[in-house]
Amino acid sequence: FTMSEKHNDNNFKTVLDYKNTIKVLYGGRAAEFYLAKNDHSSISNGSANDIKVATQIALECVSIEKGIDYSVFGYHGEKEVMDKAKILLTSVWNDTLTSTLTHWNSIEAVAKELLRKETLNAIEFEEIVKDFQISNNKIA
Repeated sequence: FTMSEKHNDNNFKTVLDYKNTIKVLYGGRAAEFYLAKNDHSSISNGSANDIKVATQIALECVSIEKGIDYSVFGYHGEKEVMDKAKILLTSVWNDTLTSTLTHWNSIEAVAKELLRKETLNAIEFEEIVKDFQISNNKIA
């Protein structure tokens, strides 16, 4: 289960905001993929809803990024949106895998503490990962 920070829908979002939201949604699957030694057949269906939400976000992002209502172009417009969303999702997936590998030690430390306590607040989380932080604190 991935719990992301709630945002007010009235906030303006950038393409980077959309990509970072997708990365959060991809995080659990990326960790499973890493643990399964890159074997897709060993990944559970636990992140299926996260992938569905990520896909919807990517479709929205592509449409907003270009400022075009692709629906007026019928099938060809829909196909173009789907193709661009697939490129976006593949790029973000690869970035998420890289981040997962880069931060694996902190992911393991958080997982161990979650097994012990079941939940963590923000202060506890930050205390665990502070020793693993790299110089660039941005997600993307």
